[in-house]
Amino acid sequence: MGFCGLSEATGRFCTRCGAILDIQTAAALQDEMESLDGKLSTILQDEDVQRLLVKKMIELGIE
Repeated sequence: MGFCGLSEATGRFCTRCGAILDIQTAAALQDEMESLDGKLSTILQDEDVQRLLVKKMIELGIE
C-alpha cells in the first residue's frame, strides 16, 4: 500500500503517490542508486570534471 492509502496489488509503484509497493523493487532501486553513487564518486575525483563543474556553477550563479 502506498503512503496515500491506495493499494494496487499488480503494480510496483502506487499510481497515486508513486510509493514503492514491494520489497524487491525497493531493493533493486537501492542497488541501482548505490551503483550510480559509486560511479559518480569516481567521476568527481577527476580534476577536469571538477574544473568543469566549478566553471558551470560560476556561470549559473550557484555557490
